[in-house]
Formats: sequence, C-alpha cells, structure tokens
Amino acid sequence: TKLGGFYGKGVAQELIDTYGRDNLQIQVDFSHEHGMEAFWSLRMNDDHDSYPMGYRHQHDHVLALFKREHPEYLMGEPADWDKYPEGPRHTWSSLDFSYPQVREHIFSLIREVAQSYDVDGIELDFFRSPPYFAATRDGRPVEEQQLAAMTDLVRRVRSMADEVGQQRGRPLLLAARTPFTVEDARFIGPDLAAWLAEDLIDIL
Repeated sequence: TKLGGFYGKGVAQELIDTYGRDNLQIQVDFSHEHGMEAFWSLRMNDDHDSYPMGYRHQHDHVLALFKREHPEYLMGEPADWDKYPEGPRHTWSSLDFSYPQVREHIFSLIREVAQSYDVDGIELDFFRSPPYFAATRDGRPVEEQQLAAMTDLVRRVRSMADEVGQQRGRPLLLAARTPFTVEDARFIGPDLAAWLAEDLIDIL
C-alpha cells in the first residue's frame, strides 16, 4: 500500500524480499491457480494500534500513519488506555467517520486495492471493530445524518467497484460483514435496509 502505511518488517517484508510479491498478491495468485475466488477484507475501523507497545508480547506496531498525521480524527487519546480500563473508550484509536476526511481515506484504501490487485471481491468488515461514530462509543444509536454518510461511502465503493469490473471484463463483488440484525447494524452505522434496497452489496 502507498496509502495505509507498510509494516516493513517481519514476514511482510520477507515476502517482498524473497518473492517480489506481498501477501495479498501471493494469496490472489494461489487462489486463481487453484480455481478459487479471492476476496480482500478491510476492517473498517481497526483499533489494534491503540494497544501499548509489547502488549501481550505480540503488538509492536505503532499508530497507523494516517492516525499519526491526523490525531484530530481519533475518538480518543493514548491516556484513555489507562483512564478507561474497560469499555469502548479503552481502545482509543478508532477513527471518527463523522469526518469526511476519514471516509475519504477509507475509500482511497479500498480503491487502491481494487485498482492494484486482481481480487474477485472486497469485504467491508463493519463487525470488527466498531464504533464508527462517537454516539456508539457512548452507548447511543447513530443519527440519521451519520447513517446517510455511511451509506454514501458504501455507494461510492459500489460505483467504483462497478467501474473496475467493467474495465476488466468481470464483476468486482462487494460483501459486507455487519452485526446480526438490521437494528443492531443500524445502531452503529450500516443501514442495511437502504443498502439492500439500492443493491449496493452482493453478499451480506
């Protein structure tokens, strides 16, 4: 990735150095060689970079590049890890999708993969990890304008995926992973009724 920040050590770097391909390219090639489809999945709001260095002896990555450059788009700050030892404020590094800049960044990551890799589909993983809006973090459902903003993001991804599919001569499928019920999904941001009515996703 040119946009997300490359984890340039360990297995990720070894694959590049040894094979000249990153892990996604290797998996796509393997899948296609064996008659299988390959989907790329994006955790729409990953908060693992809020874990302190060395936590559980496995987390040694720093805050994601976009978050380092734009701390104003985060829902919390590093001190929240100790200030709130439990609950949604504990993992403080979630991006706030109320900001258009955050939604644009997420869209750009998805577009980069769609245009750079021969994946058969893209999964938008909204199940891990919410919240996407501060209201959810505070135990309240999101508001109508926030539902509309998330739907607009998915609409843009759908349009982009259709353009890529037309250019390469076969569809680029779009999947969404969400909470189990329409009500639970809507509580955090995905408006499944609207998405299905507009035929924005191929797989739920």
